[in-house]
Amino acid sequence: MHASPGDGRRDRRDAVDGPHAASGEDVAIRFPDAAVTRVALDYAAVLLLVGSADESLEVYIEGCFELHRDGSRLRLDPQLQDARLGELFTLRRRAFRECIARADGVLTLELEGDVRVVVQPDPDYDAWDITHRGHVKVIATPGGELAIWDL
Repeated sequence: MHASPGDGRRDRRDAVDGPHAASGEDVAIRFPDAAVTRVALDYAAVLLLVGSADESLEVYIEGCFELHRDGSRLRLDPQLQDARLGELFTLRRRAFRECIARADGVLTLELEGDVRVVVQPDPDYDAWDITHRGHVKVIATPGGELAIWDL
């Protein structure tokens, strides 16, 4: 993992350490009775979703992303000090529907009420990573290729 000069983004243009495999297939994560339980901001936006049977999903967003809600689309960058990032706190306690990491590096998190968070891959940085505890960790590496670890 390399820190890029001047910001908190991780750069993975070099090989990713550890057991991993690039996949040409989408990764879909669903589990019952889950909701967003934590929202945090620093140089990234972090969402924690917890469900029954102690299942959890952590979504770590370092790149620009879109928040789709109520027919509108808000483009946000967690690297900036932008008051609009506060909109993420409206996601707390929303029920989780599905998380899809597409093979092209696009991440879509779907929540109740037709709310979606969409993250495009970044050409130079890891735009996002997700960890479904005890199951899988997926990272969108620079350019959008997925690195996938079985946990």
